[in-house]
Amino acid sequence: MKKLDLIMAASAGYPDDLVLQAFKTKDRVGDGLAEFIANELSETFVDYLSTTEQLKSALTTLVRASEELSAVIVAIEEQLKEEVEK
Repeated sequence: MKKLDLIMAASAGYPDDLVLQAFKTKDRVGDGLAEFIANELSETFVDYLSTTEQLKSALTTLVRASEELSAVIVAIEEQLKEEVEK
């Protein structure tokens, strides 16, 4: 699997192919999450891995990011709850 193939696979699940655009242009596309996904997958890509292992690595990377994002959401929800209870 080539890096572009992985990015295209991710971009297929994201609106307007912005992940692919972010990867190709290396410039800001106005969508921080698309830029983040392109950057993370690009930075963690390992040329010598098999397609299966590369996909597993990409999933691990994205799941970790998803868990971190979920923790941020919980923290903001807690802050909102505290604010509402004032």
